[in-house]
Amino acid sequence: MPSADNTSPGRVRRELAQRRSRWMREHALASECVEDGALELGSAEGTANLAGQQGASAVQQATNSTSTTTSSTTTTQSVTSDGGYSVARSRDTELLARLQERIEKSVRTEVVQEIATRNVEKELERLVADKLSSYSCPICMNVMHSGATGPGDGGKEDRSPLLLFPCGHNLCAHCNSQLKKPLCPYCRTKIEHKAINRPLQEMIAAFENPAHVTDTLNSDHPGGALYGGGPHGVTMGSTVDNMMEVEQQLGSMTPSAATSYSNTSAATATPPSTASTSSSLQKAQYERQYRHFLARANVLSDELDLEEGEARKTAEEDARLASQIAADEAEVATLFQKWEAAKQRLEGAKRDRKQCQRKREESERRVNLLRTTLQPLERDRDKYKILLEHL
Repeated sequence: MPSADNTSPGRVRRELAQRRSRWMREHALASECVEDGALELGSAEGTANLAGQQGASAVQQATNSTSTTTSSTTTTQSVTSDGGYSVARSRDTELLARLQERIEKSVRTEVVQEIATRNVEKELERLVADKLSSYSCPICMNVMHSGATGPGDGGKEDRSPLLLFPCGHNLCAHCNSQLKKPLCPYCRTKIEHKAINRPLQEMIAAFENPAHVTDTLNSDHPGGALYGGGPHGVTMGSTVDNMMEVEQQLGSMTPSAATSYSNTSAATATPPSTASTSSSLQKAQYERQYRHFLARANVLSDELDLEEGEARKTAEEDARLASQIAADEAEVATLFQKWEAAKQRLEGAKRDRKQCQRKREESERRVNLLRTTLQPLERDRDKYKILLEHL
């Protein structure tokens, strides 16, 4: 459990000052922001995992820690609001927010899974105890387990189950030794033969080791299905259904099927020792830690895949835009050449028009001159024509 100084205002201010100086000096805000944010998010998730026995409070602690990390990062980013880095800071903030949300969901699922596991284990122990109590001797009401009668056994009595013939009833060896008449205490039938009920003895030995029964049931329900786990998470309905299935499985066991739940004989079957219990607890702790780091690795791996996909899409878009820019530049060059040619034609046409206008003005000037010169000549011509006609 991290100390209280990990989220104190003094530590936050010192961290902000250190980040601010580093970012101002190196101008590498984006990469360092993602790295520091991911580390702090992992620390927050670890805090929630260590407090998993508190149930929903662990999820709230993870939410508060990751929210503090996001707010601290956003505050630090607002200190140096350079135009060139504003887009990168916004993307880093979105990345941290997505990581926070996914890790919170993973922690919440893990806490619910752990609570469901403890509840199912308690219910399974109760079912095993109830089933074991059904194998008690009807005379002394003790469980018909095997025991040694030699020296050094601590006074433990042999209560191995005995099968009576021909009636088929069972009773423990200790009560059988107390019989004064060779008659069955159930039906008063004469006992012709007695033998140890090996299948029943192995079944009782198996149920006297609840840890082995739990491991066997877990192997029969892979992927955490015994605890209601699956692709859609843990639900109360699925847990209850699985417990009913386990209860039916325990109730439907026959003496011939008991051997699948016991790897030892009745002579070596003993209740779980302190060492085996400690080993089971250590195994459970390792499994929780493995699920914890597996969830974090999966979240970051998925985020990495998303970012790589986004990078590939960006690279493809960049290549497409580069090709489009090259085509547009070629088209612009072609249009520019056409514009240059049209401009030259326009200038040539303007020059030709000016020359034409000068020629037209010269022609009009000569026309006016000739008209002015022709008018007196025409008058003299008409005058002498009239004089000629009157002679």
